[in-house]
Amino acid sequence: MERDTKVSLFFWLSGWCVVYPIVLKLVNAARPAPGLPKVGLAALNGWFRDLRHFDEATGYSAFWYVFTQAVGYLALAACIFWAGIGLVQWVRTKSLDRVDKSIFITCCLYIAALLVFVVFNALAVNKGPVVTPGDAEFSASFPSPYTMLVVISMGSTMYLTGYFLEKKEKLVLVLRVLCGAVMIAGVVGRAISGVCWLTDILGGILYSTTLLLLYSVFCDA
Repeated sequence: MERDTKVSLFFWLSGWCVVYPIVLKLVNAARPAPGLPKVGLAALNGWFRDLRHFDEATGYSAFWYVFTQAVGYLALAACIFWAGIGLVQWVRTKSLDRVDKSIFITCCLYIAALLVFVVFNALAVNKGPVVTPGDAEFSASFPSPYTMLVVISMGSTMYLTGYFLEKKEKLVLVLRVLCGAVMIAGVVGRAISGVCWLTDILGGILYSTTLLLLYSVFCDA
């Protein structure tokens, strides 16, 4: 994709990043079912949630929740790996200027994603449909932090494998296919697990894709 196209697409998606949470606060904000928290686009969220039957005690699928948690730990490990490389380079050279450009930009991407999470956690646009283990009550769930973690982690890893293994095309292809598989498995698994609203998942995809576009623009500069 050409740089100008990436920039144009980034600004277009950025506009949706502003509009989308406003829509969720104003359009069809209601309880999809008794006992569930109020959520925007309630008819859509309720319809998607009703497609599956969850455990009556928890309100979600234990299997898919555990599965996606495992995928999430894998994604988090990838982030820690790349950030660790940057930290080692910084310590060894004693200068941020000598940290590999792509690693430095990747760490900035992770920080930006964390800031998005902190801001929306404070705004609490939506609260999730279930109380997950470790929580005492319904917690802020938009955009899905899990989705953002998996998409950003695997997206940046796809780029970095090509950057560091440029001459090993077959290996890069295999690693990128694996990253894509992990990304799809994590996002789809989370969507059908019942622990997130569909609109939270879509929000996670929107914000992480927007950040990855900006990331690719800086990496290619």
